[in-house]
Amino acid sequence: VSKLVDKGTEISIVGILRPAEGSVSTMVGGSIGYLSTLPEYVIEQTEKCEIVQKQKDNPETDVFTGLPFPTEEELSQDKKEQSAKDSEKTTAPVKEETTSAPKAKATEADVFETPVPVPLDEAGVLMSQMRATAMSEGEIYAYIDENFKGEEHDLMYEIVGLLLKNTLSSSERRTLTADLDKLLAGQEIPGYGTISGEQAYGYLRMMTRQQKLSMLEQIIKSGYVPTGEDAPAEEEKAEETPEEVEPEPEPEPEPEPEPLAKSYKEALSMLGVANIETPLSINIYPVDFEAKDEITRIIDEYNKKAEAEGREKDVVVYTDYIGLILSSVTRIVKIVSYVLICFVAISLFVSSIMIGIITYISVLERTKEIGILRSIGASKHDISMVFNAESVTIGFVSGVLGIGITLLCIIPINLLLKYLTTLGAAANLPVAGAVILIIISVILSFIAGLIPSKMAARKDPVEALRTE
Repeated sequence: VSKLVDKGTEISIVGILRPAEGSVSTMVGGSIGYLSTLPEYVIEQTEKCEIVQKQKDNPETDVFTGLPFPTEEELSQDKKEQSAKDSEKTTAPVKEETTSAPKAKATEADVFETPVPVPLDEAGVLMSQMRATAMSEGEIYAYIDENFKGEEHDLMYEIVGLLLKNTLSSSERRTLTADLDKLLAGQEIPGYGTISGEQAYGYLRMMTRQQKLSMLEQIIKSGYVPTGEDAPAEEEKAEETPEEVEPEPEPEPEPEPEPLAKSYKEALSMLGVANIETPLSINIYPVDFEAKDEITRIIDEYNKKAEAEGREKDVVVYTDYIGLILSSVTRIVKIVSYVLICFVAISLFVSSIMIGIITYISVLERTKEIGILRSIGASKHDISMVFNAESVTIGFVSGVLGIGITLLCIIPINLLLKYLTTLGAAANLPVAGAVILIIISVILSFIAGLIPSKMAARKDPVEALRTE
């Protein structure tokens, strides 16, 4: 490592980036930033390497192995052969072999025995050969009570309990693997060799409860005898069955050497060769949302021009991450805004009705005044203007009062936001917004008072004077 460091290029750290004061979130974290001159320097030094130059001088040969690159036809043929092999592997049936040779008392290895040796990762064959058990959980415990004593009894009880448990803790798993290690100690599993407790536990995790019960039945009926110092001095040995000597398989021919890379382009990629003029991707970091929108517009215009000229390969495919995030947030905000607008519209409608009712009550209470004003020469328009002015005054005062209460509420809201979050003064009321709200309040009040003012203007002066 020290030699590699000595041969390396020294790089100076010129600064450390920290989040700006007041920033809510940061996009960069836990990474090293560098100028564009660094990748340019790396690409330039890679081009000067001897092995890269040798590969470029021999575009038809893999410099790693000295073998020629396979042609497209050879690659296509290899893919077809591999696909055919995969198809045969997935569709080939598992054949069961039977033998007429007498067999002595079964051992624990029989539980994992398979007719044909297979790799350890093909546990599906093993599980497929587990027959449906003829013993239930209670019958298994009864058989253990009847045939096992002492430590053997406790060991088998513990194994059965842990095997049939749906979920095991880490300590229970260690206990089970230790018990399986003791159970399988010194056993040679045909096709697998010696299996550890951890490997056996891996098989058991993929078994159904029925398969586990079947396996337990075979274990307890196999004449298990514990190994170690506590084993009996005299053990009943099963009669050995002569096994047929299988002929040694013929050695497989060594595979033909193949090039390390499949093509000239792949070899250059493995060597780290790159072209600064043809980057795989470009990351653009706009300074604000206006700049992001402008960049998106320019790229869209370029893509439309390229498609119109038939240069589909020059179309820029980009992902606007900020746009995707904002589109989701904007949709949620719009939905909430529409709901709030509905509530506000209902409240405005109700308040307008209340203003109209208040103005109408004022007309009823001032009927005699209306008659006096008409009798001294006031026109219907003058009477209507009196009540319209009253409605506009009510709307203006209520709007100003609402704006004032809002400004007072903003102060504790901002203090609470600053205490709970880092947003600071997030709640504010623009001056233009306040003026518009007051104007809306005046207009709604004026509209609500039109009907009562018209009713007051149409009253008969004589009848109005007689009203008490």
